[in-house]
Order: sequence, then structure tokens, then C-alpha cells
Amino acid sequence: MANTKTLQDIRNIAYWIIKQPQNSSAYPLALFDSFANKAQNDICYGNVTNLQTQEQLAKVTLPFLNSTQFYSSSLKSTLTALSVVWATTLPCNTEWLATSWFIYLKGDIISYSGVNANWLTWVPATWTGSISFAFEAGTPIVQLYALPADFGQPVSVNYNSNQKLKNIDQRDLVSEVPTSPFLQRYFRNDFTSDTQFSEYYYTVINAQYLLFIIPSAEGKMLRFEYQKAPEQMVDAADLATIPDDYILNTVPYLAIAEMMANRWEMNEALMLNNFAFVNTKNMYKFYQTQKWELQYNQRVRTSKDYLYPNI
Repeated sequence: MANTKTLQDIRNIAYWIIKQPQNSSAYPLALFDSFANKAQNDICYGNVTNLQTQEQLAKVTLPFLNSTQFYSSSLKSTLTALSVVWATTLPCNTEWLATSWFIYLKGDIISYSGVNANWLTWVPATWTGSISFAFEAGTPIVQLYALPADFGQPVSVNYNSNQKLKNIDQRDLVSEVPTSPFLQRYFRNDFTSDTQFSEYYYTVINAQYLLFIIPSAEGKMLRFEYQKAPEQMVDAADLATIPDDYILNTVPYLAIAEMMANRWEMNEALMLNNFAFVNTKNMYKFYQTQKWELQYNQRVRTSKDYLYPNI
């Protein structure tokens, strides 16, 4: 499916619906644009709700958003001496760490820009990325990985082609995981043997980094599947993320419905929201059907109107 519709196309439909000039005082353009971006995000992230029934759609895999990133695993390292608060170097085994990047040290994210023998160098002396606690020798160090620039939501992670990692919230790491003694052991100094591995995890840290809790092995493949973030539309010529077949009968209607609901024009808001809700459901059904066809190599019969709903 093509992606040729722009923010201006969405505006044109929206203001045609309400029969108002664009940028009218009651429906300013800047406010509409923010609602249009929110509507596109809601569709892509599965947050579309029917205002009348409060039904929320269960999002399916949207192939126009899916992407994959590959990483190569690195060995876990340890501190070789007590870390000094606010120091610009960190003593550790650097053999398998990147020459400059970020590490995860028992909850702290420390940045460095160089490696010299068994020291990480050019660590910031204060604030972000600095050493804020005196960690003892033997404390585990885990390499962080760069989150893709277009990252929106995680889908799945596979380690060494066959081991699926569980997603865990950043806040639940280490001491805040009462249901997982394994995770608490992983960040202790006495956790050294891969034979102790019973669980595999990954987490997104500060919307910038990936942390993989995996056996300490070098060069194993990590396959990170994620959903790309929808492109935010700012200028009139900016392209929408949702394909042409569905963008104009969903996003303008959801955006205008929300604007009307905020103005307590509820009858019109409910009608427009319901129209967009049904078309979004049709879009989800189409992509779910497409996924089944690809998975089972079998055509699923559907009507043309169902495949391509019109305004």
C-alpha cells in the first residue's frame, strides 16, 4: 500500500467534515494538527476507543510499522577495584566492552568516551553519566546498546536464534523484583556462572538504551523486533505513516471528534468517532487477515468493501 497522503490532505478532509474554513477561531489549525498526530499515534499504538461504548480495539501487527535491529552480544564485565564517586575513570575489565558508549552498573548508567588498559576513561565528573556511588570490586558491569532512532514500542527479542527474552520494566530491575530471585542474583557480585541462568530478560532504559540480561557470551546474535514510532506531521507536505487506503477515513474523523468532544458538541463527536472506530477496526482486520495468509499460505475470502473501506 502506498503512503502519499499528507498532513494537508488530512486537514482538507477534516475541515470539509465540519464545513469550516481552515484555521477558523473555533477550530485553529495548530490545535487540529496536534489532534491529528494524536489520532495517528492512537491507531498505531492500539489506543482507539469508542466514545459511546468505551470499547477499545485490540491492536494487531501493522506491517508498515514493524522493523528489526540486530546486535552482537558482549561478555559481562566487573569492577576490578572500588569505584570513586565523581571520578573521571572507572577500573574494570574492558576486554569485551565497546571503546566508547554506556554501561549499566547496578542501576547507574555511566557514560565513557575511551578505554585505557583496564580503565574506562573520560567519564563525566558530575551529573548525567557520572559515577554517583562507590561500588565495590566485583560489581557486575553490563554493556548497554543503542535504541534505534525510530523506536516506538518493543515487539520481541530473541537471543542466539532460539531463546526468547521477556520484557521487564526498567523500574522492576534488581531489588524491585520480588517474584524473581534470579534477577536479584544477576546483579550481585557472586553471580558468575552461566549455569545459573534460568531466565532471559530485556528492558528499555530511559527511552535511549537497551539492556539485555542474558548469559555472558560474546558474539551471539540478538534479534530485536520493534514497532517504529509514527512520523510526527508538522508541515503541510509531511507524509502520514498510515497507508493511503486507511488514513483519510480514520485520522481526520478521530481528530475532529476529539476536538468536538472537548467543545461539548457530543452528538457530532460520537458520530464521527464511531465512523473512525469502525474503519480502524476494518484496518486491523485486514492486516490480521494478511498475516494469516502469509503464515498459512492460504487466501482468506473477504469482500472488497471490507478490504478497502471508503469515506
